[in-house]
Amino acid sequence: MTTIRKSRRECIDVVVVPVGGTGLEFVSPEIKEFLQRRAVPGVMIKISGYQPVIVSFDITIRADLNRFSPEAITNIVKQKIATEFSISNRELGQSLHRGEIYKVVENIEGVTNSDCIIAIEQVVGNSQKLGNSQMPKIIKGSDDVIRMVQPSPRQLIHLDNNAPKISVVIEDYRV
Repeated sequence: MTTIRKSRRECIDVVVVPVGGTGLEFVSPEIKEFLQRRAVPGVMIKISGYQPVIVSFDITIRADLNRFSPEAITNIVKQKIATEFSISNRELGQSLHRGEIYKVVENIEGVTNSDCIIAIEQVVGNSQKLGNSQMPKIIKGSDDVIRMVQPSPRQLIHLDNNAPKISVVIEDYRV
């Protein structure tokens, strides 16, 4: 929520993430009316949609395949990653760190270690307003792999709601 000063009148811009990420046009009038009725007189309320930053993950898992089923590990990894990085479990302006992926993957029984790669699939926004200043800040290591994605306060980093792109490759690894 940002406050914009225009002459003597204040404007509060409320950024909304609808359930499932879409449908703001259906609830925006009710939200605006609700907030406007409770606002200080003279304050304008503006409702804006969030800007999705859709990511995908390529994960390589190493596990003892004599002890654990590769299909079972792969399914669990995909399920946990899809849940953890879904729109409902992320927040506006929340950075995405590569270590978050490792934390989820390497806490799964059977996973010995892993490599995780983040890719930005798309940044969705008004094409007239979307410029380099609205792209999330991307921090890469010396190996050119994304270590962190830092969004603006209006952006939300998450996997695609309908078809999350999570690639999992599993390799045999024994300690």
